[in-house]
Amino acid sequence: TNVVENDLTKRAAFGVPVSGDSMEPLFYDGEILMVEKAETLTPGEIGVFTLQGEAFVKQFGGMQLISLNPKYAPILIDESIILNGRVIGILQPEWIVD
Repeated sequence: TNVVENDLTKRAAFGVPVSGDSMEPLFYDGEILMVEKAETLTPGEIGVFTLQGEAFVKQFGGMQLISLNPKYAPILIDESIILNGRVIGILQPEWIVD
């Protein structure tokens, strides 16, 4: 899939589709998030993490990964959690060109 070149799409290394409601009201099921490579995150930033082979979009809380939807409990961070990148925005449907 090709996308329109703009400040956000140029920075994005890859896109990740949102599945579920754990990050509502910021991100909704079906949206595609743009992600840039990052070695570390500052608390409060949103990242894409891998835990036991499953990807999660969560807010970095220092010692835990936080869902914005309060019905989901935080995930404690340990050495098995991998940071894949920082979420920099939502890919707008009109930016997709085929």
